[in-house]
Amino acid sequence: MGAEIPVELRASAVVFRDDRVLLVRRDRRDDWVLPGGYPEAGESLAHCAERELAEETGLRRRAEGCVLVLEADGEQLTHRVVDVVFLAHEDDDGQAHDDRDAAEADEPLTRRSPGLAPAFVPLADLPGLRLHPAPLARLLGAVHARRDATAAVVDSGSHPWEMALDLGESDDASHH
Repeated sequence: MGAEIPVELRASAVVFRDDRVLLVRRDRRDDWVLPGGYPEAGESLAHCAERELAEETGLRRRAEGCVLVLEADGEQLTHRVVDVVFLAHEDDDGQAHDDRDAAEADEPLTRRSPGLAPAFVPLADLPGLRLHPAPLARLLGAVHARRDATAAVVDSGSHPWEMALDLGESDDASHH
């Protein structure tokens, strides 16, 4: 067996608007990712996804349930990142809250963090983008088609979290 490498845990949010998905373009790497980041001490993964979404895009949404768990090896195989992705919904009052006026809600989003540019991207355009991780285009299409199916994140003490979601793909495809 090879040497063990550190595992980093992060949380992200996926937000759909019709047939578009919210992504963040990272200038430094010239790629696109879901809004997300690393949890702060004592912060739940769901709250982390909500906080990072607001910080990076100005959108405030409730993280409903887990729709994906992404795993990516870091550059040079120095670490592995496990990203728990939550479907983000409207707040409890049934309204989508932005830091912008309702009239501007469908306009391009403004940069909230240096080097990050959020945008709602048509799902049909995803295959032509440099996404990280690479299978994100296929996976987001499957999540969009079944966005009513989320898995709960369960804190059961001895098993920190368990989650599952059938995206209608074979087992072989999910291990790539």
